[in-house]
Amino acid sequence: MEDFSPHQSDSDASTYKDFSKVAHDLKSLKLWREQEAKQKLKEKIEREAQLAILEKEIRILKQKEENLHKKHRCRHGSYQSQSSTLGVSIHEDSLALGDHYQPPSRRTHRAPKVRESKVDRLYFHGKDDVEGYLDWEMNIEQIFVFHQVSEERKVSLTTLSFQSHAMYWWTSLVTDRRLHNEPPIQYWNELRSALRRRHIPSYYTRELMNKLQRLQQRHMSVEEYRQTMELYMMRAGIREEENITIARFLSGLNLEIRDKVELLPYRDLNDLVQLCIKVEQQVLRNFCSTRMVDKLGLTTTSHPKPYQLHWLNDDGDMVVHQQVEVEFSIENYKDKVTCDVVPMEAYHILLGRPCNLTNKQNMMALLTKSFSLIRVKSLYFILSHLNKWLRIKYK
Repeated sequence: MEDFSPHQSDSDASTYKDFSKVAHDLKSLKLWREQEAKQKLKEKIEREAQLAILEKEIRILKQKEENLHKKHRCRHGSYQSQSSTLGVSIHEDSLALGDHYQPPSRRTHRAPKVRESKVDRLYFHGKDDVEGYLDWEMNIEQIFVFHQVSEERKVSLTTLSFQSHAMYWWTSLVTDRRLHNEPPIQYWNELRSALRRRHIPSYYTRELMNKLQRLQQRHMSVEEYRQTMELYMMRAGIREEENITIARFLSGLNLEIRDKVELLPYRDLNDLVQLCIKVEQQVLRNFCSTRMVDKLGLTTTSHPKPYQLHWLNDDGDMVVHQQVEVEFSIENYKDKVTCDVVPMEAYHILLGRPCNLTNKQNMMALLTKSFSLIRVKSLYFILSHLNKWLRIKYK
């Protein structure tokens, strides 16, 4: 018989213990996974139950609202019928009593209580759109102010407007706060903070600041440029002195406007914007010489807003009171513009920015050339550049 040493028996015992420990750990891991699966299933059932409860409450509220409307209409109808019946009976009694009839004492009817105005719900679907969320937040706060909604009702009215993804998010948030023994959200400031954490990324303000620093007018009008700047500042939460805002506004203006308004006096930002709009209107105007109008026999019309002009002629101020529509072609490009009729000797047509033409891209492609021939009716003119203007002279 083979003998076993004590050292061998100890190693077998330790190996057995290791196997037992591994088996125990596997069993514990299996139990933990089963418990985790049960917990997830339980949470899913709770969320579905909470969603069903919310949908039921919404249906109940809608039904109550419809019942109140029906009740109000029924009361109004019954009051009118009683009034008409009372009037008929009094009239009959007066005919029966003759001269002995005395009219009944007038009763003062209390004015019906004014019902609280119905708050229009502004539905929110919870899409990943930062600009859309901020617009919705601004609109719903305006609704709160207009209807004078109390703080206790703001959260309930807001959550009733949630749809699809927003409703699922709100249900999950309520469940998670309850599971972690956190107090429910009761005020609009708390709900707004939670919504902003959900829909506004942390880099959004930094990105807005970069857009604001790089903002240029370019092809925007002065009013569009100002509105864009104010929108960026409002959403980035920037509050600064007006002189800093004016410097920011001037730095992004197009040069042909900025060079002129910087020499003019203004009181504040609004005054500066109005000056910029007037200069912009001058830059965008198209001019046609009286000589070309007479030579081509073009038909003029009265100007809708006559104005004085002094920078095209050295003879002093002139009143621009006529317009003419000029059809022209440059190679394969065709267009028509409305021009103000003024006396000019050096040029026959002055076109403002090409952005006020019909097909800007095709026109800009032709402007890359040093000069082109432009045709108006049967005559050809030479087109060349003059700063931001296009000058056209008879060949």
